[in-house]
Amino acid sequence: MPRARPPGSVANGDRAVFLGLGPRGKHCDVLCVRGPCTNVRFEDGRGMLCLTADLHPIPRRPPPMW
Repeated sequence: MPRARPPGSVANGDRAVFLGLGPRGKHCDVLCVRGPCTNVRFEDGRGMLCLTADLHPIPRRPPPMW
């Protein structure tokens, strides 16, 4: 059984909202989490290395139960 992540943490492949300096409030895809730093790609295609603490994960809908 997979281990549950703590709330507020991000993992590879997550969608997130960037809340740091620069393109604040933009949605991004998390490419690679490396401890305190994370590589992200924004919707316009730009990539960026940012602090993991500056990302707020967007919860995904769970798969249907039927």
